[in-house]
Amino acid sequence: MVFGDFNLHHPLWGGRTLLSQHAYANKLIDITEEHNLVQLTLPGTITYSQNGESTIDLAFATSGIANMLVQCIVRKDIEQQSDHFPIATILQLQTAKQEVVPRRV
Repeated sequence: MVFGDFNLHHPLWGGRTLLSQHAYANKLIDITEEHNLVQLTLPGTITYSQNGESTIDLAFATSGIANMLVQCIVRKDIEQQSDHFPIATILQLQTAKQEVVPRRV
């Protein structure tokens, strides 16, 4: 999984209404494709708000992890003294049940 403030604008994560994109955004796209990463943050999700709103904080994961995704949402209700909004990412994980064998003493 990769999470970060990439500070890059692109319609793939900023949404179709985004009219501009950063030149380095294509490098990020190349990296995610090279490593077969899936974008978890929904396009157009506002993750930053200062003199306008944008989608610059992103979450990516492998397809195996993405298949376990329950939720990837902005949590504006968590006060954290920042102009970036926290992104809550919840996965459905299952663990193998281990049988405990009593030891003889």
